[in-house]
Amino acid sequence: MGNTFTLSGTHSHEEIRPVINEALIEAVSSEQMLNGERTADVWAECASAEDDKVWVLITPPDRVQEAPGCSVTGLPAIVLDYNSDSGRYEGTYACFSTCGKYDITFYAKDSEGNISLPAATSVIQNIGMTGNVNGDCEVDLADVLLVLKVLAEEDAGLIQDHAASGADVNGDHKIGMEEAIHILRHVAGL
Repeated sequence: MGNTFTLSGTHSHEEIRPVINEALIEAVSSEQMLNGERTADVWAECASAEDDKVWVLITPPDRVQEAPGCSVTGLPAIVLDYNSDSGRYEGTYACFSTCGKYDITFYAKDSEGNISLPAATSVIQNIGMTGNVNGDCEVDLADVLLVLKVLAEEDAGLIQDHAASGADVNGDHKIGMEEAIHILRHVAGL
C-alpha cells in the first residue's frame, strides 16, 4: 500500500493503512435530528463480526476547520460495542449540546489491522437559540420573514414545536409579533 495516514483522536493515536478494495463498514445509522435532547445512539454494521474495533470521531458544529495537511486532534471519540442481538456495533454520545450539525465519522479495524475507509452520518441539534423560528440554528432576517408570513396567515414552513425549540420567546405557544421584535433586536445587536 502506498499511502500511510495518521489518525488522531481523544481515544488513540496510531498509524493506519486504509483498505481500498474491501468495505469493512457496510452501513451506519442515518442522520438524526435532536430537539433539545443531548444524547443520540449511533451504530455501524461491518463485514466481519466481533473481531473488529469500531469507533467514531465527532466533529461539533463550532469546530474550526484545520488547514489542509494539519493533524486533526481533540475531537470527541467513542468506541462502539458489538451487540450480538442486533449484529451491529453500537454506542451513545451524550454531549450534543450546541445548536448545529455534528459530523459523525466511523472507522473500523479488522483482526488483521486493516483500517476501513471512513463512513459518515450526522446529528443535527435544532434547539438552543431563542428566536430560531426556522430551525437552522441562526437567528437572522430569515426568521423575521417567517414570523411575518405567520402573521399574514401564510404557510411559512417553520418548525412545528415552537415552545420546545426555543423559537417561542414569550411562552404563549404561538409565533407572533413578540418573536419578530426579539429577532430584530438580536440581529441589530441590541
